[in-house]
Amino acid sequence: MGYVPRSAYTSDTTACAFVTNMKTGNHDKAAGISKSVAGCAKAAAGTLLGNPQLKAEGKAEQIAGRAQIKSGQIKKILGK
Repeated sequence: MGYVPRSAYTSDTTACAFVTNMKTGNHDKAAGISKSVAGCAKAAAGTLLGNPQLKAEGKAEQIAGRAQIKSGQIKKILGK
């Protein structure tokens, strides 16, 4: 992440300032990690509740998150 001067953001937009200054590879990687974690939680909830549809949605979200992480890693290698 790049440095964002304090005057460039307020407390309401702190996260937005950091996300917009991220390179696309890092942004994809961060978004992929959060998507993968959310998918893991969904799959666990589906297992706990005995809901196979929720479990399948969670597994699909995990796979999509992992793919996005790999995409971010490739972009980082290519310098984007």
